[in-house]
Amino acid sequence: MRLTEQLARAATDEEQYRQIAARGRRAELAGLLDRLRQSVGSLPGPAERQAAERDMRAAALWEEDDLAAVERLAATMQPDRAVETAGLIGDLRWLAARAREVQTTDRRQGVDWNRFPWAEWTRRLANARVRP
Repeated sequence: MRLTEQLARAATDEEQYRQIAARGRRAELAGLLDRLRQSVGSLPGPAERQAAERDMRAAALWEEDDLAAVERLAATMQPDRAVETAGLIGDLRWLAARAREVQTTDRRQGVDWNRFPWAEWTRRLANARVRP
């Protein structure tokens, strides 16, 4: 009997640990998605083209580590959404790369907005704003 009680207690403890760990992962994922949502929201859409350079230069962009964490957490918590998550991450990487190009362009030189890929930017920005 004693062994059965110990095994039952160990199983209960393990289940509680799993639940606590899952809550922690959910909270971490929710926090990351909230920060990404805020950052994406600060990027200029098609209606804000006049202020695009100012807004992109001021945007606090996400880091690659944030995207890797979203991929890792989503894979364990929502494996059925792997394709959707990969699409979101791809859009976020593309948007960040374009915004960083603007941020690193010398202000005196300015950005050549006639060469900026506005159609692709608008599509990917819309995708990123809907998904998180």
